[in-house]
Amino acid sequence: MKPTNILIVFLLLVFLLSQATVSATEDQKIHVLYLNSYSKGYPWSDSITSGIEEGFDEYSDIEIHIEYFDAQSIYDEQHFRNLKTLIAYKYAVKQPDIIIVSDDSAFQFILQYGKEIFPGVPIIFTGVNRFEEDMLSGHTDITGAIEALPIYENAIIALKIYPDLNTIYAIVDDSYTGMSIRNELETTIDGTGKDIDIIYPFRNAYLTDLHNNISALPENSVILAFRYFIRDKTGNYYDLGDVIGEISDESDVPVFTPITSYIGSGALGGAAISPYDMG
Repeated sequence: MKPTNILIVFLLLVFLLSQATVSATEDQKIHVLYLNSYSKGYPWSDSITSGIEEGFDEYSDIEIHIEYFDAQSIYDEQHFRNLKTLIAYKYAVKQPDIIIVSDDSAFQFILQYGKEIFPGVPIIFTGVNRFEEDMLSGHTDITGAIEALPIYENAIIALKIYPDLNTIYAIVDDSYTGMSIRNELETTIDGTGKDIDIIYPFRNAYLTDLHNNISALPENSVILAFRYFIRDKTGNYYDLGDVIGEISDESDVPVFTPITSYIGSGALGGAAISPYDMG
């Protein structure tokens, strides 16, 4: 996301905080509810969280409450309904003054249930991939910034460096965010007119499955590393960033990524964004 977009969102947030002060006079605290699509310990959303928390450091009258959605492991409609019940009950007595949501799952949740659970509460979103202007139709108290993940730019960079490219192994899940990334990648490749296969890990793939997929890639291949929550056969979960170095070391083909935190761990940077800046 461009620095100017970050500044605009920050100024909007300051404005909304000034409006919220009136409703916070009882306990002299402004209560910010942060709906995080993923879980604590997931480096992507941890970086967004750090950006948000550090942005509020100088405001002693702000209290942040965080709810994690764990969308990297579960993201069906039943999970949304369960979250709605829990969050509505938890904040029924004391409504937040402002709501921040990060990434697509929390954004979709707030579009679906926000007006019912938190009527009139201003909402700011960040890190959203799958966005259309008409999504905000009927929502008057919501603004934010989309996550302009440079998918097109990285695919084109890979093609320029490897003009004989015939296969892309895209490490990305099939969550709301993941499907948006897949759609943009496929549209980009279709637009080149080249016959390039795009391969994805299957749902809930094990770390060994990724290694097997990568070892079987043909010579003229590249790996595009986006986001994926990986488990091993003992039940431990890893963020892709935890194993990107291992994947790169064992791969005979180059690894590209648009995420700053993966660069320097074995992945090549092209155009990249910082989740911290989005916070």
